[in-house]
Amino acid sequence: MPIPSHWSSVHTLPSSVHPVPAALYPFEGHAPLAPVQLSATSHSPAEARLFSGNAPDQPVIRLTMRGDPGNLDAHTRLNRIYLPHIIAPKGTQGPFGLTQYDFAENSGYDGNDLFAGESAGGLALFMCERASADFASPNCLAVDRPLARNLSFSYRFKRAYLARWREMDHGVEKLIAKFRAS
Repeated sequence: MPIPSHWSSVHTLPSSVHPVPAALYPFEGHAPLAPVQLSATSHSPAEARLFSGNAPDQPVIRLTMRGDPGNLDAHTRLNRIYLPHIIAPKGTQGPFGLTQYDFAENSGYDGNDLFAGESAGGLALFMCERASADFASPNCLAVDRPLARNLSFSYRFKRAYLARWREMDHGVEKLIAKFRAS
């Protein structure tokens, strides 16, 4: 039986209901990952509602890690992937100390804005959905950043919080530093 990746004071026994698929076991030569969440209690009903809604001002940051054989840094990603689809390669002064890039029509990125800003962790790229009558709760994606060889991370938040991008980026970098230390 697989070892659970989440422990709580409520559910202390391994679950046979949530087995780990064989494809997700570490490959030979890779160290197994330690649990990344250890909690003393489950979410309160009020905290659980934060994760179930889709309000434009929902105060949740969703962190994603994924296998990424390309593993491009932000400068390379901007130059190789995004700039060929950008109207003005130098960008324009955007909000909140960010540079804003507008995509050409029919670029495949229609309905999005790209923002770039320098943070302590280096260049940060944010692909943000535009609000519209059909899409009242847009998100921003902090575009993939290398974490380790063949592994990258990104995080998503509501566009209403773009003004706090430095604070979020700093917090995510601190969390990533903890992952690297363990």
